[in-house]
Amino acid sequence: MNSTNTIDGSVRILRIITVTLVMGVVAYGSFVVFGMEPPDPALAPPADPTMLRYIGAGFALICFILHFVIPGLLVRQSAKDSVRGQESLIGAYTTKTLVALAMLEGPAFLNILAYGAERQWWSLAIAGGLVFWMLARFPSRTMIENWIASQQP
Repeated sequence: MNSTNTIDGSVRILRIITVTLVMGVVAYGSFVVFGMEPPDPALAPPADPTMLRYIGAGFALICFILHFVIPGLLVRQSAKDSVRGQESLIGAYTTKTLVALAMLEGPAFLNILAYGAERQWWSLAIAGGLVFWMLARFPSRTMIENWIASQQP
């Protein structure tokens, strides 16, 4: 199997997974926004009604910063463990991309949950921003080729 087929296969897999992760967040967000009634505060008022939204925002900020750092650490660790051939680099790119996307997906879900519980529009905006960033990193053949070129001496 030549490198062109390997890169194309990786791009296809990463695109499918990216769309799936994004669609999960969008589907849940759509359900919360359009399918749920706001909670009735008279029935069960929360002890601290603002806590969940701040936890969600803080978690989003931390994970957004870490999604730049953690995947790079994984790539460096895999470089120590193996010979850096092109197929190994394609696998490392796939792993780092999936980890970065997953680190954005979790906080997006939490912020949608916070919106559903507290109906603060900015919780939903944070989730939307995370989804936008996931889509902005949509994998392409050129992205993988450029990343591989930057990793080789």
